[in-house]
Amino acid sequence: MTYCFSIFEIIAVVSYVLIFVIAGLVKGVVGFGTPLITVPFIGMIHDIPTAVGWSLLPIIFSNLLQAYECRGSSVVFKRVWPLFACLSVSLILSVQLLKSFHSNVITMLVGFLILFFVSSQFFPRPPKIAERWQSPVLVVAGITSGFIGGLTSFYGFPALQALISIDLNRREFILSTSALFLLGTGVLGTGMLVLGLVSVADLLISLLFVFPTILGTELGGRMSERLSIRTFRIILLLVLSVAGSVMILRSIYSIL
Repeated sequence: MTYCFSIFEIIAVVSYVLIFVIAGLVKGVVGFGTPLITVPFIGMIHDIPTAVGWSLLPIIFSNLLQAYECRGSSVVFKRVWPLFACLSVSLILSVQLLKSFHSNVITMLVGFLILFFVSSQFFPRPPKIAERWQSPVLVVAGITSGFIGGLTSFYGFPALQALISIDLNRREFILSTSALFLLGTGVLGTGMLVLGLVSVADLLISLLFVFPTILGTELGGRMSERLSIRTFRIILLLVLSVAGSVMILRSIYSIL
């Protein structure tokens, strides 16, 4: 018996592929951001655990690629290891919170977190932190990011702000953020698998989106040499604002 895909199924598949290509573009241009695109946009249709599950392997492979390209700056790990260590412990302890909340509540929290991230881009650039205070700041940022990640699946805040504040060069920052998302995704994904929030089927679907993400990352790397970062940043923030707002409104409508 043969099965013919409907036009709606074809549109859905193409839309998902485009989401991951765009997520790769964002990462290629600014050095991070894959889950900032994939999770809210897939979360507009599915629940957040499913969106995270589909994003796991694309995040891992795209960050492995960028980490390899910046491997010459590995000395930076001597400075940022407190962030990684505290993030790991905090995320391991708090990931079970994802199972404690209704999916609509999690979706709403992620929506608000996306809008907060957008708003934070208009704050003054974080001041540079003196070297003697960098380790304590990274410890606090790691613990806080892990807790927020366990609650919402987003563990990039305030870890990214902390990395910006310790004055890394571009390759050190890209390597650090790649390692951050590799570590966070590994811990979060393992925890969600153990808790039954992500299935093997989700991982197989996730594998299908690796190539579109890598393609986007490569294209984004080339675009970063030609595209105005300011223009790209404005477009990105507008897109994220729409995604976050839709997630919040969808959650409120479902709850009511």
